[in-house]
Parts: sequence; C-alpha cells; structure tokens
Amino acid sequence: MRSLFVTFFILVLLPLSSAHRCYAGATPGIMGCSKTEFCLKIVDEQGLVVKTCDNYQKCQYVGEGCTYPSYGYLQCCCKGDLCNPASAPLVLFPLAAVAAVIAAHI
Repeated sequence: MRSLFVTFFILVLLPLSSAHRCYAGATPGIMGCSKTEFCLKIVDEQGLVVKTCDNYQKCQYVGEGCTYPSYGYLQCCCKGDLCNPASAPLVLFPLAAVAAVIAAHI
C-alpha cells in the first residue's frame, strides 16, 4: 500500500507542484512545466487541438499570442498557470483560416 502511495505522489502530485502548469495533450490533462515559462496550443485546420508546455521554445521568439507559422495550423503561446484551454481559438480558427486564404490570393 505504501509503495502505491509513493508511486501516486511521484507520478501525479510531484509534477503538479512545479511553479508552472499547462493543459496537455489532445484530451484533458495537466502537466508541470519546468523547462519553459510558456504554454503552447496548436490548432490544425480540422480543429484538432494539442496543448502542451513549450519545451521546444517555439514561443520564445513570438511571445504571447497566436500566429500562423505554417499554412494549416494556428499556434498560440501564453504565460501563466493553465493559460492554454481549448475553447477560444476553436471559435476563431475558421475565421482566421478564411482570412489567411483570402489574403494569400490578393
């Protein structure tokens, strides 16, 4: 029983005790982020949302906000505990994608 508690503490509570947390994965989850101060959310053109810590430092150069680093997906960076929920960009992504297509043809 004691080893079960220790395992639970190491796998669940210890990562959550870091100073910075982000929503993670394509399904609801939370992860501790020790390598970066940014959370990252990527939304593809079909609306699939992937959330994670910005461990590859994609946000370091663009700062907070959303950008289109490549056609077909939206990258949103934010600072703060659990700042990358899935709801807002899903609403804005279709409008932004249409605007990007129109701008590319002008």
